[in-house]
Amino acid sequence: MLTLRFATHTYQLPDRWEELSSDQFIHLVGFLTAHSTGALTADMVKTLYFLDVAGIHKRKVHNTNQANTFSENVYRISRNLNFMFRVVYENNQAIRTMPSEFTNLLERWLPEDLEGDEPELRVARKLKKHVEIDCTFARNLVPYLKIKKMQYPGYRMDLTGEILNTDLPAGDFIDASTLHDQYMKTGSDQILDQMVTRLYKLPDGTAAGIPLNTKIAILFNFRAILLFLTHRTQYGILWNSGTNQDGKISIGFVDSLYSLAKAGYGDTTRLKTVSVVEFLDLLLKEVIDTVKSLHDMKMDLVKIAEATKLSINQINSIL
Repeated sequence: MLTLRFATHTYQLPDRWEELSSDQFIHLVGFLTAHSTGALTADMVKTLYFLDVAGIHKRKVHNTNQANTFSENVYRISRNLNFMFRVVYENNQAIRTMPSEFTNLLERWLPEDLEGDEPELRVARKLKKHVEIDCTFARNLVPYLKIKKMQYPGYRMDLTGEILNTDLPAGDFIDASTLHDQYMKTGSDQILDQMVTRLYKLPDGTAAGIPLNTKIAILFNFRAILLFLTHRTQYGILWNSGTNQDGKISIGFVDSLYSLAKAGYGDTTRLKTVSVVEFLDLLLKEVIDTVKSLHDMKMDLVKIAEATKLSINQINSIL
């Protein structure tokens, strides 16, 4: 939480995804969706987020000076709320070679917005850069849906230290992943409804009555978890190259389910009921065992890469 003082009030403001309430998350996703279409700038998103979380509504001001002061104060405070964005530099290597105190700072702040004249800041200010949405986290921020006085619990996903906890079955994860990819390609409302129905085990047709902003937030949340698994866990190798150029995640876990069954880990019906973490552990073990077995057979690394569809660097990391 970030503690900030505004006027006569002190506010405790979430500055990590995991700290958001369900309503706060849904509202923020709405702002970010508008940003992705060009309707809102990053600064406007941060300002609207601050006003929403702080509960500050449009107020009547008596003169222009008062209005300007209010706007300036809101802008100064909202600049600190930047967990939802990251700065991407065209020459990322120039940033990565800087001391960590600068790399961490410059990942969230545009160098033009930082005070100081250190050489690192001067270099960063000259680099080509842009701001993009950063949605990588491991928690379900919409834990349940309330529909016509009925409450439907969703899957549990959270991170305790380095341990990922979830009750999401592998079968639901695979189906939701497939539907996620289909929606990213088509934008079909029906596919989005199917994904929400699967994740929250809703009666058929129920998802159609859920507000669109809530369904988009559920999609956004699931994508954030996919990105977390891909880029911040040992399971990243299962996605091979991770994401392609247009940002869509390619997942071949349906075939992997049958491969595990063929390898003797149980039939597909049972494998669909294990948690997604257990499922990914089994897949990772299979990949590692296969690479080591081929290496023990004196197979060339290039041929191992062709057989497993892994990169040489990934194979070396296993060996």
